[in-house]
Amino acid sequence: MNITNGLTGEVYNYKVGSLDEKKFIIVMDGLNCGNNEKMFFETEIEYKIYRVISDNKQLEQYKSVLISKQQLIKNNWDSFIDWVDNPTKSSFQL
Repeated sequence: MNITNGLTGEVYNYKVGSLDEKKFIIVMDGLNCGNNEKMFFETEIEYKIYRVISDNKQLEQYKSVLISKQQLIKNNWDSFIDWVDNPTKSSFQL
């Protein structure tokens, strides 16, 4: 089974269980039907965005935009979370 990015869905030419796993941030995900499965992310911000989308299903429609704006989100994390919590009152813009 190849490693797949938990946020982007990109499939890498690396195998789950191989030493190549060390190239990624690995998270044990208990959200999906209670299964503890390994999820792989290239960066911490990818994981954080994944969690925000998981906790706020209405953001799923903006997933591709969020992925493309990772650096902006990383540099303005608190403002981004304010936007997630209350988009009409936040000054954050994607």
